[in-house]
Amino acid sequence: LAKAGPYLGPRGGKWADPQHTRPWKPEKAKKRAKKKKAPAKKRAESGSQLPADVQKKLKALGVTKFPEASVPLSDIKVDMSNPHTTAVLKWKDRTGRPQNGYTSTFHERNAQEKWDRTMRFREQTPSIMRDLRRQLAEAKPGSIEHQGALIANIVAMTGLRPGSMRSLEGRYGVATMTPAHVKIKGTKVTINFTGKSGVENSRSLRHKEVADALSRYVKGGNKRNKQMFNRTALVTAREALPGGMKLKDWRTILSADEAIKALDSVVEVPKLTGDAKKDKRLLAKVLMEASRSVAKALNNTASVARKNYVPPQVFRQWAIERVGADPSLFEGESK
Repeated sequence: LAKAGPYLGPRGGKWADPQHTRPWKPEKAKKRAKKKKAPAKKRAESGSQLPADVQKKLKALGVTKFPEASVPLSDIKVDMSNPHTTAVLKWKDRTGRPQNGYTSTFHERNAQEKWDRTMRFREQTPSIMRDLRRQLAEAKPGSIEHQGALIANIVAMTGLRPGSMRSLEGRYGVATMTPAHVKIKGTKVTINFTGKSGVENSRSLRHKEVADALSRYVKGGNKRNKQMFNRTALVTAREALPGGMKLKDWRTILSADEAIKALDSVVEVPKLTGDAKKDKRLLAKVLMEASRSVAKALNNTASVARKNYVPPQVFRQWAIERVGADPSLFEGESK
């Protein structure tokens, strides 16, 4: 013990080195205890590489999307000559994909055009669906026209995103899915894949012609991870629609249908007080509940559904006709 003394700490070796390889040095232990970790470096804010006066102007215009701080200033294009009709910022992200920054007025105008367009095409849904079925029946199986018509039919029936050839990094859509994402049993088709933002998308449909047409591509895929459709089939799918209509408009049309169902199922409508602020809060609660139903159908969140997929005119009409809300409560909103 006398020889081992230098290797033992106080109170019979409580702090002794278990391997007896180095002597106990309390002064070094104190220094280690006092040593603090260096604070983590603060991450540079997006858009911080832009001149201060440019940042101020862009933020005043309501721009919320800016290039990452790692993007060189020389690679960013700023153009505020037409801030309400075109992008005021253009750049490429770290994957090389083009990105744009828009003003709040641009987004509002764009949203209004989307609501007007989709609600107009919603009224034409039966005739558009008949035309899509006709195109599928008349196209030669395996041809680009057949693939495009099939993609358009599936998107219209499920509201799933069409997908994009630019975003195949583990993210899929109807046009980019593989045989592994599809299960067919009789006339029932079940589709399940990881989509935008890593969200699991799962939808089912029942239709004999669509199931038969899709089974050809599911069985024809010699690899489970190989895409079923040609890269140009997505362009053909867009061309299968009426002029001015977009494939993604089907998601908004489906959302409108789901929102109407949810609102019609409300048993106890809110009792309005006549106080504008209180009444808006009461109506907002109902809108959020309806948005949850829409979100479930679209595989996203209630807040995203409320902002981007529930047409304002659907809720406004319900609130005025069913609840007796004053139209002035919706002034300034999209019509």
